[in-house]
Amino acid sequence: MDYMDYPLRALIQERNKQFQGLNDNVMIDTRFQLKIVDLGLARQITSYNDRSVYVTTRFYRAPEVVLFTTYEHKVDVWSIGCIFAELLTGSILCPGRDKCDQWTKIVNVVGSPDESFISKLDEQLQAHVRSMPMKEPLNFEVLFSDEVFPKNDQPFCNAKNGRDLLSRMLVIDPDLRISAAEALKIPYVSWKSHMDELSSPPRGHYDARMENVSFSIDEWKRVIFERIKDYEQNQ
Repeated sequence: MDYMDYPLRALIQERNKQFQGLNDNVMIDTRFQLKIVDLGLARQITSYNDRSVYVTTRFYRAPEVVLFTTYEHKVDVWSIGCIFAELLTGSILCPGRDKCDQWTKIVNVVGSPDESFISKLDEQLQAHVRSMPMKEPLNFEVLFSDEVFPKNDQPFCNAKNGRDLLSRMLVIDPDLRISAAEALKIPYVSWKSHMDELSSPPRGHYDARMENVSFSIDEWKRVIFERIKDYEQNQ
């Protein structure tokens, strides 16, 4: 499905960045063509100091972000999994009221983490996580029943493979969570893969100098229009 295929490819293309506010910046039209837009808040990760708990909208934050532990690019895979789930059901998967409630909502869906994950946390977080009631994961066959998946002519693009993809993306431990590249090999989206798109370099990089430029509204319109036309001519 295009609405899963494109974000995963985008993560491959922008492999050195985090997509903050991913859900707010995903646009889809009536033909189900999906694009990621407005990467102005995407950040380069070069050290632990570059990390922030305010990566993505709260509902879509990966467990390691909610707990403010070390995180890498797989946080975006969790976010895409949450968006996928929301597209299927029409409801936010983990609508936490605050940071603590967000963790509770995550555990209520995917179950309590095991000791291998808890042992990686600092002592204070370990105590907090262990103090919570143990939860079993929800049954994905019930949560994402066959009926919520769009009908598709492609034999591999079915509910079973869709649930398989979700189950690999929505994993608390990032060490066990699937990567974007691995996700694209799952049958639900692999049938439309184009390897040249994955191995090619990014089409361009964000020009941070624009942040310090002061334009009038008309000047901004002109600059944006010129960029769009330049993009179209170079496709």
